[in-house]
Amino acid sequence: NKHPPRGERILPEESYHQIGRASMGDEYRDKMQRYRDMLKHVRAGFLQEGLNESVENATRLSVFDFDETIAFTEGFIIVKDSNTGEEFQINSQEEYDKLRADGGYEFDFSPLDQVHNPVENPHITAIMRDRIADPNTQVMVLTARAPVSIDDVHMTLQMFDQPIETENIIMIGNEGGNKGEYIRDVLLSKYDNIKEVEFYDDSESNIIDMQAVKTETSDTGRIQKFDIYRVTEGIPKKVD
Repeated sequence: NKHPPRGERILPEESYHQIGRASMGDEYRDKMQRYRDMLKHVRAGFLQEGLNESVENATRLSVFDFDETIAFTEGFIIVKDSNTGEEFQINSQEEYDKLRADGGYEFDFSPLDQVHNPVENPHITAIMRDRIADPNTQVMVLTARAPVSIDDVHMTLQMFDQPIETENIIMIGNEGGNKGEYIRDVLLSKYDNIKEVEFYDDSESNIIDMQAVKTETSDTGRIQKFDIYRVTEGIPKKVD
């Protein structure tokens, strides 16, 4: 089933809570701007330095996608046909996955530099809160957005009705890169203490990429438990 465009998504009020219940209004935009002004001098290297110790002490890595997983958002990606030069917009994960698999397209993620009208997905944030409370788990948000968007992702989580503190969360924007390879090459290759991995994402292509890393690390015995969850309409379902 194809997801409806993000701008047209209808969510039941009893299931999802709009941030501050004013995500479309001036009050919300003013709050976001104040947070941006406050964080604009923060450097990623400074944040990462304080995270090394928590990663080294963890035995489980819990990785969450942002859009359509942690939160439902509005936005689009600009696509350019490499052969014809034609540009057009897409606003669903399925469209992006298909074009990425087909090849021959360039993707501009800059329209996603800021988070627009986020709506919390409590089915995922409940899991996040549980993992954050576990001293043996390192929580990570790995998004296809560009690194410049990470401040907004921090702010979004902190502005939920029940704020999620992000101080000890690793947040990475890999701008459409292979998430499986990122986890393998940047984290698993460095931190031998990580024995369990769980991954939540709504993208079929990201699921496939992570399954390849699961097979590789499981065959070598590097990872003892590797659980992958496909998030469909906000609901996580374990992938075999």
